[in-house]
Amino acid sequence: MTVTLGPRQRPEPDLIVVRATADQGMNQTTYRPEDIVLVVEVDSTVRKRDLYEEAGIRDVWQIENDHGQAVAYTPTGIQFGRLRISAPFDIDVRLDDYQQM
Repeated sequence: MTVTLGPRQRPEPDLIVVRATADQGMNQTTYRPEDIVLVVEVDSTVRKRDLYEEAGIRDVWQIENDHGQAVAYTPTGIQFGRLRISAPFDIDVRLDDYQQM
């Protein structure tokens, strides 16, 4: 699924969490920014994250590989080894369990 940010901007996030009210059935190919609860991008560009934020999507996480260690960039800060956050929902994930092989 893509997110329509503008007439020629429809990025496809690695993971999105959307509101249940956004579901329009089998023919749907995109969501609007106001439908999005969370966007997660893995090894993506900072510019892409900025585009989501400029469109009004509050929670954008970026997961990067930093010398073999997963690092999560979230609105609340940079997290190494463990992603523990309470917004937009509670999550506690060990990032070091998912190292690149």
